[in-house]
Amino acid sequence: MADHHQWVPKARNYPRERKDYSLERQPTRAHPLSGLQRPTPSSATSKEAVNGGGVSSKTSSASNAKSAARTTGAKSAGFIDPLSMMSADFEPAVVEVRGGGGGKTAAPLTKEQMIGSWGVKKESILSKFTTTERLTLTSSYLSGDDRVVTVTKSNLVADRIQSRLEQLDSFEAGSMKEMLNLTQQEYVNKIDQLHSKLQTAWRDDQRVTALKIAIQLSKLLADISPLQFYPSKFVLVTDVLESFGQLIFDRIAEKGGSPGLGGKEDYNAEAAKETCRNWFFKVASIRELLPRLYIEISIMRCITFLEPRSVFAEMVPRFALMIRGIGDHLVASYARCYLARMVIQLAPEILPKSIVLVEDFVASMQQLGLTKLKRKLTDQKLDMSSYVLLHQPALEWITDCYAKQSGVEGLERLLRMAEDSNYTGLLLNCVMTSFKADLVSRSPMKICALIQKNSEDVFPTYILCRTLGLCLMNADTDPKERKKIMNEIWSLVADQGNPQSYISAAEIWVEFAAKFFTVKEVNRVLGDIISHLLPDRAYESCSAVLLQILERLIKHLRSFSLLLSMDKFMPFIDMLQKEEQRLEAAKLLLDAYTKYHQDSAIDPVIINGVLFASKIVHDSISSLSSEDEKRSASVLVCGFLRRIEFGSDFERQLNFYADCRGAFSNLDDVAEFLVHAVNNLAMSARAIQRGHHTRKTAAFVRACVAFSFITIPSLYDIPAQLALYLESAEVALANQCLGQADALIKAAIQLFNASKEELEVFATKMKPAGKIAAEFASNLLALMLVVPDPPEQGILYLVRGILNTIQSCDELVKRPLQMQLLAYASAARQEDYAYHVEGIDSNDRLYGPDPDFLQELDNIASTCLSELLAAVAVLHNAKQNAQAIKMAHELLDIVLAHGDLTKCQSALAILVGFVKTYDPKTVASLRKLAESRRRTDGTAWECLLELL
Repeated sequence: MADHHQWVPKARNYPRERKDYSLERQPTRAHPLSGLQRPTPSSATSKEAVNGGGVSSKTSSASNAKSAARTTGAKSAGFIDPLSMMSADFEPAVVEVRGGGGGKTAAPLTKEQMIGSWGVKKESILSKFTTTERLTLTSSYLSGDDRVVTVTKSNLVADRIQSRLEQLDSFEAGSMKEMLNLTQQEYVNKIDQLHSKLQTAWRDDQRVTALKIAIQLSKLLADISPLQFYPSKFVLVTDVLESFGQLIFDRIAEKGGSPGLGGKEDYNAEAAKETCRNWFFKVASIRELLPRLYIEISIMRCITFLEPRSVFAEMVPRFALMIRGIGDHLVASYARCYLARMVIQLAPEILPKSIVLVEDFVASMQQLGLTKLKRKLTDQKLDMSSYVLLHQPALEWITDCYAKQSGVEGLERLLRMAEDSNYTGLLLNCVMTSFKADLVSRSPMKICALIQKNSEDVFPTYILCRTLGLCLMNADTDPKERKKIMNEIWSLVADQGNPQSYISAAEIWVEFAAKFFTVKEVNRVLGDIISHLLPDRAYESCSAVLLQILERLIKHLRSFSLLLSMDKFMPFIDMLQKEEQRLEAAKLLLDAYTKYHQDSAIDPVIINGVLFASKIVHDSISSLSSEDEKRSASVLVCGFLRRIEFGSDFERQLNFYADCRGAFSNLDDVAEFLVHAVNNLAMSARAIQRGHHTRKTAAFVRACVAFSFITIPSLYDIPAQLALYLESAEVALANQCLGQADALIKAAIQLFNASKEELEVFATKMKPAGKIAAEFASNLLALMLVVPDPPEQGILYLVRGILNTIQSCDELVKRPLQMQLLAYASAARQEDYAYHVEGIDSNDRLYGPDPDFLQELDNIASTCLSELLAAVAVLHNAKQNAQAIKMAHELLDIVLAHGDLTKCQSALAILVGFVKTYDPKTVASLRKLAESRRRTDGTAWECLLELL
């Protein structure tokens, strides 16, 4: 049996303590964030910059209005918040990186800006141009066992020449072997193997072997079958060739004695120059045009060891003339692409000269024999437009390079070329993709005429319509021309017979209409989409695009009243038939409503529509749904519920929450939100009544408390239930509903008693079960301090219930609760409590100095103190010193904070002696604390100093 220790709390004077321990405050004239404030640009300048001389769109006007409202509100309030100022009127800095208006040349781009987009384009090509056909690869380095050639390093020139000659003799023409029936992935793996062998050969000083591998890879680009895989083959091979060129460059730099340097005009190292000439001579000796061309382009960076950088301007026309000798148009197109790719890396200042590559491309396509080509495409089971699309990545990269250093003149030049070409669509699409949208939008009617001229058999018209729409969406077009453009293009879109082609183009122009026109035009466009997709249930294959259209509509028509005012909107939504499609649409609508809906007026049509979407999201949740899915659905639904406010009609608000409780029963987070919302509703009613309820408002508050009491048990999360019970009890107490408050507290105690063993299920590493219990006990006892005892139940009825519950708890849970109970007993024994609830007489006023009441508190406190000291001794005897020290520290904190040190000396002596023995580092802190408090609290802290 544990030794009995008497607990005597110290008398507290809370008003004096608040005064003594509060920090001094001084008024300040400067806002602490005022150093972050920046000057605000004038509104006139801002409008001119955004709208381009007075032409404004709906979006920009709305944003300017919101910005003005924020600024005006801040000034009228007499206080300017620096954070609000920074976000109110500042537009992001825009750096011109492409050709600007008026024929002026844009600011030059950095090398990183220019070559950065190739990685994105490369990934796009590899994912788009694939094949299921079997492929063929010819090489002498992947057949049978790998040949190993040992090179003996020697300082004698004759020995090195002999070694190279032996390498050349070891690879005869007869060693070439053809690998058939390779899948695409196997083909890619073989290319990677050749790349690895090239690097290995280079590391082993087998330069000829590396060159031969590069030649064999270059020869693969002469084979265009299968056609649809050729762009991906080009990417795979040229990546290896670029690596090969870099190896040669680094080798030459090392020869010159300055590894890592390159491209300097004053580079005069004779060894580097000699090595460089040898490599160019080796490449020039390659008999076949295609491998010689590709490898020379890959090493063209090395010319800077021999000539100044200006030589690049002479090399580009020479390479362009060489490419004219390639017989196949597809092969020639990608050879030009590779040349442009190297030029943009090595000499971006000569990009305007890349116009010759575009001219050669157009001229070669003009000479294309359609009859012979169509026969060839028939054998490949490919139509003409699909073949032309194979050229698009190559031409697009060339025009993109040209557009980076050209302006309006460059655009007009390419448009004239497109007008005169038989392949107008291909060149026009590349031009619109490459040039800045502001430039393209200057000639919209001319581009519309070129699109109408396009031959559908040669290039798909819907792609041109889609590309133009993307350009106009990202530029400020003349408002007078928008409707004419819309009519011209939509007639072309509507003529598309293929539903996939139609909806792909319509997706962009629906957004164009939503951004620049009224809902009347948008409604008309939606009606046309419905009429195109309803026959033969074509909408079933277009569900992904329909969802994107919905997202684009919501982006610009943010008002739900506008969306629902269109009679074609709901039929459009009805085309989303599958469950997962309707779910995504519902999520889009809910997310948009949460973000954009600003109308404070309650429209039943809108509420019912969004509530229907919320039910779709809710009904998608089942017992198999993951926690992330439940959390995501709850966030959307709670976001919707948070926006619904019926103003001062509190009863209607409560009825709405009651309906939602039944509609969203699968989502615990929603139920928890509803309890918080109803509690807030009750407190709002109290605020309006200023704490003095009428019969009607009192009944309403009791209905709110009853709502919470019924809803809380439906939650699965026990810690959440406990917290909500206490919150609801506080609300009931604040509204003088003592019976309801008692019922809620009892329910919380009973739940804790019944589920204390299950707290481990909800525990985490950061919040173990003991901490959950201690947190609940702290909040419960803080509430119990102001809750008067029920007259019919006797003194400390609810507290005794808590004490009985604690006795049956596990040790890890029990000890923190006893410490909280010890602190409660000390606070409850004061003559005047630290806080009260308006209109409620707490036990300090109910009992006053009643000896029975005080004796009961002393018995509870002394029992808890004795058991806690015994627990420390048990842990110490069990050699669990770490836990014993932790508990001793926590208990010592309670004693120092709440106990009368002059009358609790036995307990204080035990704890201080334990700390001095096992944690001597704390002694100095305790001594410093006692000395500082002795000046104000007198002899109480001298007891502690004597023990230390």
